Amino acid sequence: MSLSEISIRKPVFAWMLMSALIIFGGISFSRLGVSQLPDVDFPILTVNLSLQGAAPEVMETDVVDVVENSLMTIQGVKKVSSTSRNSAATVTVELDLGRDIDLALQDVQAKVAEAQKKLPKDVDPPVISKTNPDDQPILWISASSDTMPTRDLMTWVRDYLAPNFSTTQDVGDINLGGYVDPNLRVWVSDKALSKYQLTVVDVISAIQNEHAEPPAGWIAD
Repeated sequence: MSLSEISIRKPVFAWMLMSALIIFGGISFSRLGVSQLPDVDFPILTVNLSLQGAAPEVMETDVVDVVENSLMTIQGVKKVSSTSRNSAATVTVELDLGRDIDLALQDVQAKVAEAQKKLPKDVDPPVISKTNPDDQPILWISASSDTMPTRDLMTWVRDYLAPNFSTTQDVGDINLGGYVDPNLRVWVSDKALSKYQLTVVDVISAIQNEHAEPPAGWIAD
């Protein structure tokens, strides 16, 4: 006996069954959990490239174009875009929704390693990462002072404020934005270089060699 035949012969049973489905369906729908920030893997990968001292045009032609041509051959690639700036560039790879992000990450790493043979020798190792909203900061704190110099303020934030926040419960990571590490600037005189028959490359090499701190080893009795 089919369900339609039972419903015709016993209409009360059919109404009770339909009412039960509506009532319990409404209760289940009202209790259905909804997450504002679900843990999902976005099908987007980024490749960060760095070449110290290179102009944006050089980054585009000598670095970005080589990496983009290599990444276009990956299966499931929907779109490849890039941004070039002074000494750095970012290549963004957008994949199809059905593509496994972890397998795609391995493919991107392999293609970038293959393309690295064609890149300039001074290029830093590329950094490949996935886009995950859980990795984004949820709180920004700004520090300013009318009496303290910028250098002292940055040092205070780095040495005092950040360590105190890092020991706070439920704090996972701390990123310092706008902080600049101390650096040494050297102004070279053209006349002095000509006098001693030196070039800027000689000065840079001398600074690098004289400021290196190799391990000194040990002395055994």
